[in-house]
Formats: sequence, structure tokens, C-alpha cells
Amino acid sequence: MKNLLTKLFVGPFHDPHRYVNPAIKNQWINIKKIWNNSEATTFGIERMFRLFLGFSAYAFPGLYIRHYSGKRGLLSRKLALEIYVSLKLFFPALVLICGLYDYRVVQIAAIYLGVETMLYVLSLLFLSDIFKAPISNKRSYLMVMMNYVELCLDFAILYIGLDLIKNLVTPIDAVYFSFITAMTVGYGDMSPISSTGKILAAAQSMCSLLLITLVVARVINAFNDNYATSSEKKLTG
Repeated sequence: MKNLLTKLFVGPFHDPHRYVNPAIKNQWINIKKIWNNSEATTFGIERMFRLFLGFSAYAFPGLYIRHYSGKRGLLSRKLALEIYVSLKLFFPALVLICGLYDYRVVQIAAIYLGVETMLYVLSLLFLSDIFKAPISNKRSYLMVMMNYVELCLDFAILYIGLDLIKNLVTPIDAVYFSFITAMTVGYGDMSPISSTGKILAAAQSMCSLLLITLVVARVINAFNDNYATSSEKKLTG
């Protein structure tokens, strides 16, 4: 049974215990690449922002999960990250289901995890030149979709926990308003009642647009890579 579950969940994975560089050390190497402009020539605001993104990883659990899980190989690191992303998705969902959104510590945790997710997405956009190509583009799309849902649920916690939205009564209302705001639709049945709510809704709209931009950019890059590979095969064939 164990072997069956392993094959179902993992499947045939080439070299699962392949050595991977320690994540903490590798992050410092990436920061030095940004500092030395060894991968891309940057300056001014872009350079400062790239350095900020590089250093910000040390403030969140994701880097340390990658570091310690990577000691057992590539597969272990990938699965550990998937479990972490899944837990980050389930956390706000459970908070909303159990009605724990009024607790300040829960609200702070939602902000903390949401900021980590958003900075990670920004890193994918602005530090793409120093990241290795993903093992599977489809897996990357799925992970970004999970990040998107997680952010919507994190914002829902804040909307209902801080009582920022007019006519918002239940957790379902909060989730509804959050997703509608993320899609920049706005039906007018609910609206922010304070400056904090307006700022939060605007921030969520911006975050969702960045996530959509990331997915579109990755799809285009994958299409271009596949097209280039196909053209090369035709020419050599």
C-alpha cells in the first residue's frame, strides 16, 4: 500500500536524491550576483528593489524549509515546498471556517504569510534571470494558482476580522468580496467603509494583477521556448 501511494503521489522521479545546493548559502550567492550585476545589468530603483527581494527571503520560513528539506535531495525539497504552500492555503480557509478571524494574532499571521507569498511572486518576476528553469511549467502554474487563492483568503480574513466592508456579515461574504476585488470586478453590493478598507482593496487589486501578469509571462515564455525547440528540430531534421 505504501509503495502504491508513493507511486501515485510521486511517480517515477529521475534521481530523487540528487544533491541540491544549500538554500541559505545559495540565496547569498544570488544576492552577490545581483550586487555584482553578473547575470543582468541593473541600476537605480530596479537594482535596489532586486536587492530588497533578495534579502527579504531571510525573513520568512520558505527559505529555511527549502534549506533543511534539500538535505535529502531534490524531490524532498520540492515536496516540502508543496506541503508548505498547501498549509499556507489551508490556514486562512480553516480560520474562516472556524470563525477565528477576530483574533489579532491570526490577522497578523495572515498578513505575514500574505507578504511572503507576494514577495515570492515579485521575486519570480524581477529575479527570473538568477532562478533556474522550473522542472515543470504546469506545476509552476498550479503553485501560482494556489498562491492566488491563498492571498484572496488572507485578505478575506482582514476584511471580516477588522470590519472594513459595508454589508459584509459572514465569512462567505468576505471570501466573495475578496475574490471579486481580486478580479477587479466590483458589483457595488459591498464596499469599504474606511480608508483602511479602501487601501486594502486597492492593494489586493494590485497584487492580483501582478499574479495574472506572472502567469501570462510564464505562458508566453513557455510557448516561445517550445516554438524555438520545434523550429530547431525542423531545421536539423
